[in-house]
Amino acid sequence: MLVSVVCWGASFTWIKMALGTLPPAGLAAARFGIAALVLLCVTLAIPRLRDQLLSRALWGRFFAIGFVGTFLPNILQNYGMLHLSASLSGVVQGAGPIYTAIIAAVLLDERFGARRLVGSIAAFSGTMVLSFGSKGSGNASAYGLALIVGSSVAYAFYTVALRASILDRVHPMSLLAGTSIGGTIPLLAFAAATEPLGWVAKLSGSEVGLLLILALVPTVLAYSCYVGALSRMEASRAAGFIFLVPVVALILGRAFLGDSLSAVQLACSAAIIAGLVVAESERRRDTGVEIAYRGRES
Repeated sequence: MLVSVVCWGASFTWIKMALGTLPPAGLAAARFGIAALVLLCVTLAIPRLRDQLLSRALWGRFFAIGFVGTFLPNILQNYGMLHLSASLSGVVQGAGPIYTAIIAAVLLDERFGARRLVGSIAAFSGTMVLSFGSKGSGNASAYGLALIVGSSVAYAFYTVALRASILDRVHPMSLLAGTSIGGTIPLLAFAAATEPLGWVAKLSGSEVGLLLILALVPTVLAYSCYVGALSRMEASRAAGFIFLVPVVALILGRAFLGDSLSAVQLACSAAIIAGLVVAESERRRDTGVEIAYRGRES
């Protein structure tokens, strides 16, 4: 999870850099298209993973989870980041563990106690003030914030769906490959329908390098670590590590993009992070039940 957090925190800076010259939908489609090809090659090379990936019974699930966890959040995130800085996008996206905890409590019967409730209130309050109280933000920032929040909620449903599938004994890597393919297909269709494709032929060497970094580091590497973690812990506990993503995004956004934060934005960001920390301090319920799938087969 720590590897995933660092990769995702850095991804906000890389995505913001790429959006300077590349279209939002095309960027998402290229990033996940490359990642899906890599994951497909890895999965097909291992017989037990290949059998699950090619199972017709699982492809309905792969497409549904891929739409919710790959297509929807990345389209919302990329368009949202046209109106928000990389650092603020990371802070708002960092509220995802709150949404994950709520959804997991309802669908997976995971604990949602008083501390998570208090933390949720603090995080939501900080997000609302950040939306309407930032000087000079205007409607564009509020619009961007709404898109990033939508992306965060979609990721929360994605995390719970992954966890539920792993508990149904779907191998994490087969699950990741299948959902990546299932989400990349609508991304490619959306990009082709909404944006001219001429940018592909005009890619510079630096843009190709940036696409490869986005595909391999915060996608293949980070998501592989994430599904591995989900095979060993509750969805809400794994998502809790995402509390650290805003910290990484803030540091890197400031260091590499020169993002500046007003006093109000800093205070709101601190309130969001503090709320998330309080929510994470909720103790896990001790059920005494082993996780159904540990991925120990060789």
